[in-house]
Amino acid sequence: MPTRLAILWPQGSGYLNAAINTACDHGAAVLLSCFTPHPASPYQALARGRRESVRLLEWTRGQIDDASLLDEVSRFAPDVMIVSGWNFRSYLKICTAMRGRTVRVLAMDNPWEARLKQIGGCLLSRFLIAPYFDRAFVPGERQYQFARRLGFDDGEIIDGLFTCDKRFYETGAARDPLDGEGFVFVGRLSPEKGLATLMAAYQAYRANQEAPWNLHVYGAGSLGEAERLPGVVRHGFVQPEDLPAALARHRVLLMPSDRDPWCVAIQEGAALALPIVCTTRCGASVHLVKNGFNGYKFPQGSVDELLAAMTAVATQHDEALLRMSRGSLSLAMQFHPSLWFDNLMRSLAPTRGRGVRPAAPPGAEQGAWKDAPAS
Repeated sequence: MPTRLAILWPQGSGYLNAAINTACDHGAAVLLSCFTPHPASPYQALARGRRESVRLLEWTRGQIDDASLLDEVSRFAPDVMIVSGWNFRSYLKICTAMRGRTVRVLAMDNPWEARLKQIGGCLLSRFLIAPYFDRAFVPGERQYQFARRLGFDDGEIIDGLFTCDKRFYETGAARDPLDGEGFVFVGRLSPEKGLATLMAAYQAYRANQEAPWNLHVYGAGSLGEAERLPGVVRHGFVQPEDLPAALARHRVLLMPSDRDPWCVAIQEGAALALPIVCTTRCGASVHLVKNGFNGYKFPQGSVDELLAAMTAVATQHDEALLRMSRGSLSLAMQFHPSLWFDNLMRSLAPTRGRGVRPAAPPGAEQGAWKDAPAS
């Protein structure tokens, strides 16, 4: 009998679609609940060409019909229910109603940062987390440490939350890294992505090079005055299915984020065999960027260190660039989509963890989500 997988998520994305596709490839039936696309990332793939084994429920943000959603989930009778975070009260209501009827998995990309809000959440996790979830699904080590502090045992934490479309890997294996043109950034054009640092470093880089590389920028939003800087090429938002071919035209991925819990773009760039320059504040950098092996890491906000990394990677000889390219692809293989469903199912085997959680402490389910700690 096929596995029945329910996913309660904020909105569609390329990495989510990749996970759903690999589940379908393994014969699973999927029920997906999510909000309509956000203007900052107008993802369209969920609205066309869906797999027959996927049922999609889309809601206007903030207007989920709780009764209708519970009815859909109950009739679907999932073996596993993956829920994004603990901040959506409608989804937490479903978690309460489905206790003992499915394995409820908390998907979290929050890294452990020892902030006061996180410490408070850990102290109250018996009431804020335990009543709703039986497992945690995390992308990497920083998130694993947070899940442990929230009360999940090692056997209750699943690794490898995020994956990406297999076309990234296919394109990365086939492309010639020396044919790429310029640096590339992809992501929301918002301050936390470190765009001020990026533009300052790029201006300094151009001023110091006789034949500087261009900087290609993909993403929704505006760069403001920086859009008129020499060498900056704007491409706008690209649908995820078109992203592998678009990014493969370039040489080095730049991710200067001030704070990025994971940064799927680093995962996608590595799968495309791009050398990567990123801040240490990108969660994926722990697993996917090794200094000198496939790129460089630098402290958040450091224009000088980003400039040095850009100069180093752009002026190295071809053989060094090829080695970095192969290094990125090799590190990316640990997140290949073929592993996503296997890791999920293996971690949910009866021999791991303790199955579904027992009943919550009296009164814990009433209103507990109102004070749930944000990421």
